Parts: sequence; structure tokens; C-alpha cells
Amino acid sequence: MRIELEFAELHTALFLGGKNHGLKLHNVRPGDPELIYDRAEKELWISHNNKVAIIPLSNVVSMTPTIESLKPQPEAQEPVVQTVKTAKFQKTISAQVSTPTSHVFRGEGGGEK
Repeated sequence: MRIELEFAELHTALFLGGKNHGLKLHNVRPGDPELIYDRAEKELWISHNNKVAIIPLSNVVSMTPTIESLKPQPEAQEPVVQTVKTAKFQKTISAQVSTPTSHVFRGEGGGEK
């Protein structure tokens, strides 16, 4: 999972994209470097002027995430499938069709003769 940051402080100064950024990196104004922390790889990705620096977590003192990156992301919900049981057979009813000419109700005996 990647988290966007608005501030990061490093142990050593950073020179990237023809500019000395120093120890404290801000991402609040246009032209500031883009700061992204990768939680899986434990790396800080910094991009500026089409150049990218990958900083290991051991060189980072502190980080401040943006408010938008802390909001929980909505999970994709699966479509609801209804199962109808009868004495003759069991069929699954859903409103999805595989082709424009296929019948709306799939499954055994789905209304087709």
C-alpha cells in the first residue's frame, strides 16, 4: 500500500533533479517534490523534475501523511446473487447476462424452452 505524504524529514540531505532539497521535504505547493511511502517495501519514493529517488526507511526521521491518504478506501462489493429452491431444481438468479441475446436468468431451466 502506498501513502502520499505532505512532509518527510531525512537523516542526510537530498540532491535530486538539479536541486538541493535539504533534510526537510515538503509537498504542499506546486513544484515541490512528490512524496510517496511504500509500506510493503518500506521505502520513501521522491520524484522531482522527472527524476526519482528511492530512500530506505532507515534514512527517514519522520513522515506526515496527507489527510486524503488516511481515509479508508471503499472496498468493492460483490453483486448480490439470489438462490431460488424448488422441488424440481435449484437455480441461481442474477441480473447479469453474458451476451445481449442471452436470457436474463441463468442456470438450469432459467425460463428458456
